[in-house]
Amino acid sequence: MIFNSYLFLFAFFPIFVIGNLALRTPGHRCLWLSLCSYVFYGYWDYRFLALLFFSSGIDYVAGQQIHRATSVGRKRAWL
Repeated sequence: MIFNSYLFLFAFFPIFVIGNLALRTPGHRCLWLSLCSYVFYGYWDYRFLALLFFSSGIDYVAGQQIHRATSVGRKRAWL
């Protein structure tokens, strides 16, 4: 699926927008955005999904550790 295809314009994008508007909390919207991103990239080539999941997991853990760190040096180390 590519951005200028009819499948994206008339099927994927409206579902994404309606789902995003229906969700109220930022956490749920973030999960919805992640799920839609996985579907979008998985539709293009499912073989890259493992890399995307791995990268998302590493980024999530690093972000949590940066948030929990108390010193600037520890934050920079996790970055």
